[in-house]
Amino acid sequence: MIKTGETIGAVVISRNDGYGGDQPQKFVYCLHGLLAACDEVIYVDWNSPGDISLLDIVRPALPLTGRLRHIQITQRMASELTNHSLDVQLC
Repeated sequence: MIKTGETIGAVVISRNDGYGGDQPQKFVYCLHGLLAACDEVIYVDWNSPGDISLLDIVRPALPLTGRLRHIQITQRMASELTNHSLDVQLC
């Protein structure tokens, strides 16, 4: 049970790679539910091709709640964070 003064948050990690089909529609559905249930939602976009975040594509379809944060790990950043290793899958 949540006590008075406590909050609930969620962290969602994904990338804009079209995996599974209808990715933007599924993402909007997911974020609508989380924004309705949580005090804060943090979306981390990891290494999207062309550095085009999935959130940037679907933002017009989302409610303006002020409870959604966006962290984007660009392709360059992902490469640096993995020490440019060829053995690490960047997706």
